Amino acid sequence: MTPGSDYVPPRRIGELTSEGRAEYEHDIRIYSLKETAYRETKKQEQKLVEFVLKTVSATYQKTSCVTGDRLDKWYQELRRSGVVYNERLRPEARDKYHKAVHTAPKINKLNEWVTEWETTMAEAISKKVPDALDAQCWAEDLNRAMYHVLPS
Repeated sequence: MTPGSDYVPPRRIGELTSEGRAEYEHDIRIYSLKETAYRETKKQEQKLVEFVLKTVSATYQKTSCVTGDRLDKWYQELRRSGVVYNERLRPEARDKYHKAVHTAPKINKLNEWVTEWETTMAEAISKKVPDALDAQCWAEDLNRAMYHVLPS
């Protein structure tokens, strides 16, 4: 409206027209739904933050979960750190694999040795140790380890 007109905007709900009241109630419902969704999202986000802080080591929290950063940034940093960590685990898995296949099993502990070998193989495969990925290679290693235990 232009200055000097007789129009006075309503100051209370009771002063609204029926159309204005219907629009107001509609807007309030939409606002309430959005607010409820927002609060639920914030609550779930807080649960996720608490979970991360409970399950991630203090060292990684200091380097990857900086207070004030968003959760997606935490995730990216933790993922980057995890890749570096997994790459450091490969040589360890390789050494463990070689130790397992170069240790001759004792006949009275053969079941324990086989279980340990299977576990070591699974770990080596998950860390992509080349000798564990190549069936010909690991079969030869296994045959060599079992040579003195199994009958010819």
